[in-house]
Amino acid sequence: MSESGRILLTIADDLNWSDESQHIEVLQEKLNTYLAAIESGQVYDMASDAAGRVVLHSTPVAIEIVAAFPWPRAGAEFLAQVKQAIAGYGVKLTTRVFPPSQVEVSPAMIAAREFCGRAIAYLKPSGSAPSVAASGYPTEEDAPVLRDLANGLVVAYLVDQGDHFEFVQYHHLRAADVDEDTMHGLAVANLALHAREHAQVVSTGDIFAVVSGGNFEASYLLLDNLWDEDWREFVAGPFAAVVPARDVLAFGDRESPAAIAQLRAVIARAGAGKIDHRLIDAMLTRVDGRWR
Repeated sequence: MSESGRILLTIADDLNWSDESQHIEVLQEKLNTYLAAIESGQVYDMASDAAGRVVLHSTPVAIEIVAAFPWPRAGAEFLAQVKQAIAGYGVKLTTRVFPPSQVEVSPAMIAAREFCGRAIAYLKPSGSAPSVAASGYPTEEDAPVLRDLANGLVVAYLVDQGDHFEFVQYHHLRAADVDEDTMHGLAVANLALHAREHAQVVSTGDIFAVVSGGNFEASYLLLDNLWDEDWREFVAGPFAAVVPARDVLAFGDRESPAAIAQLRAVIARAGAGKIDHRLIDAMLTRVDGRWR
């Protein structure tokens, strides 16, 4: 938490300004990631109430860019534009400049942070997460970072390497000096950007299917703003959803017998076919902002 009661999000800017356009592009991408997290409701202030229960508060946010090199004119102009653009988010932007000798960031840490910063949250079945001893990973450091949702699914974090996806492993977090909660927030924010660019909702009978080009459809279950805001118009009652495979997400009204029957048919069709990357055959319902 920063001064003035704001949540402080920090961007480390270790690049010099030899290529101004590329530098600005990198900064814009990092800012977009944070703004997507703010817009999607992923940034909260956690506190305890009188009964000791954890509660979430919407708190003003400040983004601070910590730079290793002074800002040239192009950088200053970019900052002025950004400050004006993000005013609508209620976000305050500040900057600090440290000489390179004072910035304790190694090349390995820079590479690890760049890698983790590109990760996208991705759902897997919980049965796909064996213990380290049973998995064949040499050490815990080599195991993928996973978050159990306690509903038959776990969250992993994928990085697109061009011709394949690579999982974020614990040694990546250690090298980047990033904790699991920060990793999750960044990856969900990247997933929100993916959904904004690709997700389409298609009506089919009494239910709705989400189309997004494969890979991440089911993972959109993680995006609270889609269910609480953007897609709320499609269903009058509580949500029910099925994700039998990573590229299959269908949902409908939990109180509609016709919708429930059609969602079960989606699961049956997936089970009868040869589908890669199976998830779960259970029907999930959204209760108090969680899928159960």
